[in-house]
Amino acid sequence: MAKAVVDAILDGGTVAAETTTGPDGRFELELTPASYTLRAVVNSTTIADARVEADAAAMASVELKSGRFISSTSGGAVKGIPSLTPSSGQIVRVFYATDREPNPVRSAIGWGYGKERSKSGELSYGSCLVSIPRDHKLGTLESPSLWSFDLTPTAGKYVVVTRVTKETEPEFYHDVSSKLQASGSRRALVFVHGFNVTFTDAARRTAQIAYDLGFDGAPILYSWPSQGSVDGYPADEESVQWTVTHLRSFLENVARESGATTIQLVAHSMGNRALLNAISQLSTRANRPRFREVILAAPDIDAGVFSQLVAAVRSSSDRITLYASSGDKALVVSRKFHSFSRAGESGDNLTIVRGVDTVDASKVDTSLLGHSYYGDNRVVLHDMFDLIRYDLPPEHRFGLEKQQKAIGSYWTFRE
Repeated sequence: MAKAVVDAILDGGTVAAETTTGPDGRFELELTPASYTLRAVVNSTTIADARVEADAAAMASVELKSGRFISSTSGGAVKGIPSLTPSSGQIVRVFYATDREPNPVRSAIGWGYGKERSKSGELSYGSCLVSIPRDHKLGTLESPSLWSFDLTPTAGKYVVVTRVTKETEPEFYHDVSSKLQASGSRRALVFVHGFNVTFTDAARRTAQIAYDLGFDGAPILYSWPSQGSVDGYPADEESVQWTVTHLRSFLENVARESGATTIQLVAHSMGNRALLNAISQLSTRANRPRFREVILAAPDIDAGVFSQLVAAVRSSSDRITLYASSGDKALVVSRKFHSFSRAGESGDNLTIVRGVDTVDASKVDTSLLGHSYYGDNRVVLHDMFDLIRYDLPPEHRFGLEKQQKAIGSYWTFRE
């Protein structure tokens, strides 16, 4: 029997304890009284999922496929719930800041944000509750579709935003700080989405990534006013530049107000333009914040401009990781549109810069447009897990092989 990693996950996504199964598939975890989801993972694949209630009153156990869970607190234990009992899944709380204009009318789930820029040029703050289905598959953003003849975004079946709560800026930082204090790790993960993304889909993706990575800190979405459509590309290019000063100020405040001791940043596609320019502007500050990880996924930014900005980003971060792919058809189109290669391309256009760990993800199955592999592919998510959770350099991350070119070294995934 293959050994599995078993996590005990609190409601909200915090990993409270972790262990590995023995040769017979059995395992033990010691937990304080609370509600947990037990998740068993083998080779980045979730093989079992069960809800449990830890109780200090008596000793008990719960079957998790072929494994057994035993929890104790000063002789206390757990009331088991069968692993196949249907439930609505987990709820992940995603904090957000956005310079989108709020919708004028509240919906059934609370406040919403459209594609227009904030008229005041100021940020709105709050948090979203996002439901992750109980049978969620790693790397999947479960959504209703025409192919399934089901267009209803049902919680428990799909990744769904169930509540959006608007907050004042002080309330926002108070809640983020409270979450960080409760997590123990005091880590904040800020995600900046890319082109053709609505506010709702950005929140869903943030929650999915945080859940799949077992992130135990505060997941924070920074959402800029993308049009949320393919033909909105030119408008998105303008808005992503407009948002830079707002993102710069926000990152500065997160470092100063949130209480996070570790800040990790992830940007996708066109969102890399905002993030790189914001960090570049921050790098000139005397008391500039320092970021543990800066992860640049499929960056849709001119490769030459990227190389110019990297020096400033290096001075403000401990590690920079660039994920690129030759299977990224969206970036191929972008290169033709702009007449210059993009930093997220690989092959002959692979970007290798001193101080950046370039990972060529071309070997993994990226399917369709191949532009969202950072969140859709289990192999890439597993690599991000080692990077974000354990701060491992590429030479210590399982599944990567070092490659060499005349201009420098880079990494690929093992076949």
